Amino acid sequence: MKRGHLERARQHLDKAYADAPGAEAVIIALGQWYLHKEKLNSALLLYQQALSWQPMSGALYNNYAIALCLSGHWQQALVMFDHAQRLQQDVAANRAQCLTSR
Repeated sequence: MKRGHLERARQHLDKAYADAPGAEAVIIALGQWYLHKEKLNSALLLYQQALSWQPMSGALYNNYAIALCLSGHWQQALVMFDHAQRLQQDVAANRAQCLTSR
């Protein structure tokens, strides 16, 4: 993604987050933006906070696990992938990819 597009995306994400801070889709999009910009700690904190509000969201656990994996916390990532898998069945591929990347 071109730098200008990425910066405009952030502006839209900030507005969406201000309008609906608990919206799962907005949180995931903002978290992915952080990961794309290599702001791993920001992504991790965002997902941790979101999971405190939505502890039954398999999608949030899946994305949190991806962020953990990218930050080198493979063991914790695998635990989160397992938790996500109990809540949603389509995370097995992400878990397998995490295992192959270490």
